[in-house]
Amino acid sequence: MVGYFNALDKQDYDAMRGYLYPTDNDAYLLDILLKSKTVGTTSVRLQKIYPALVNGDLAVVGFESSTNATFNGKDSTIREVNMFFFRKKDGEWYIAKPEDLSNVPEQRISGMIDRYTGVMKENITAESMDAQIEYNRASFRNLKNGGEQHE
Repeated sequence: MVGYFNALDKQDYDAMRGYLYPTDNDAYLLDILLKSKTVGTTSVRLQKIYPALVNGDLAVVGFESSTNATFNGKDSTIREVNMFFFRKKDGEWYIAKPEDLSNVPEQRISGMIDRYTGVMKENITAESMDAQIEYNRASFRNLKNGGEQHE
């Protein structure tokens, strides 16, 4: 996961490919590239990784990240909390896109998400979540109003 974010930060899409479940990842990587160019991404940082929930050949891992961008000449940083599914193939773990999980029963995926919600709640305090939401609101206001950059 760290390697994926390091490659994303460097906009090294060939390196990112090595962390993704080995299927056709061209459209996925092109989508990331286009979004990155559209919002003017200047850096992406992995801030925190939460404990993994492993169930056979699948795992869920939560994380916090921040993205710095310059959009319409205005600098902004967006922080987010998210989770990735990982899928094991030939003894290696890879980040799985939704389509990489299409042959996994929905009940299994939903069950893992439901169970992982507890891990997220244990690691994210209400104050931390509120602070992130307010930080992102301020960043969007900054873009809209041309105010100062939020660190």
